[in-house]
Amino acid sequence: MKDHVKAYKERLEKGICEYMEMPISERTANAVRAMLECLEEVEDRMAPTTFTLMDAQKWASYMANDDGTMGPHWAMDQTTAVAESVGVKFEHIYDYDWWIVMNMMWSDYGKAAEKHGVGTPEFFADLSRAFLFDKDGPGPAEKLAAYYHGVVCPDMD
Repeated sequence: MKDHVKAYKERLEKGICEYMEMPISERTANAVRAMLECLEEVEDRMAPTTFTLMDAQKWASYMANDDGTMGPHWAMDQTTAVAESVGVKFEHIYDYDWWIVMNMMWSDYGKAAEKHGVGTPEFFADLSRAFLFDKDGPGPAEKLAAYYHGVVCPDMD
């Protein structure tokens, strides 16, 4: 099915481009609008909405860290202990969600944190909590799934 959806999206994109090359009129504007709405609907319906332990493990295996190493910096039991010490409860997320986000923060911002003398596990826990529990975000599980499938996953394929 994914191949059929991909082919349909490509045809929609091609149709949009063709209509955008035509002289502007109510007819062409309506056609472009309708195709854009269709494309958005297809993308929304096909977007993954979950994040699994297998996703976290795959991400960790591809994680290219700021210091030149690969893979997670901390084990899951270490990040779980830090979560508990900073008051994070696993009511809306799984331990592997927390684990991968703490490792992502270290992977991406470890050198900057060290440069400013704040490279502690608690600092990365605070960053992780801010990322996952962002007040204007969709919720921690939804945000992580969207980030993984929209930002991380395309780089691994």
